[in-house]
Amino acid sequence: MKPENGTRKAALHRYFVYRLELIELFHFNLLWSALNDEKFVPENVMGHDGRDFALSVRTVALSWFCTIVDRTSGGLNVFKVWRELFPKQRNEIEHVRKEIEPHWEALRPFRNKCGFHAAIPRDFFWQSRK
Repeated sequence: MKPENGTRKAALHRYFVYRLELIELFHFNLLWSALNDEKFVPENVMGHDGRDFALSVRTVALSWFCTIVDRTSGGLNVFKVWRELFPKQRNEIEHVRKEIEPHWEALRPFRNKCGFHAAIPRDFFWQSRK
């Protein structure tokens, strides 16, 4: 990701990256759905069913979503991109951001620890309930 410099060109660059990330997120969600509903079960020697694979894809999809909405320094922060490129939709953008905001403190650590590092997703959620 290029450093943000507040120009329209920089916002368009980030928007292009967002669109690519969004297509990948759609793919992950379609895979998750097919696996979870056992419409697709990969042939495997482990004897895993579709739901076993769906858990893995869910972790990836949730982590990808977090990357799109990441508001930390160097993050994509799609809300900022949208506000820069679509100022007339500011109220709608802010509404969506506010829907996600209360969950960010749980989503970000999940993405950091489970999605892109070695923590086990089920253990992550179990520890947060204690």
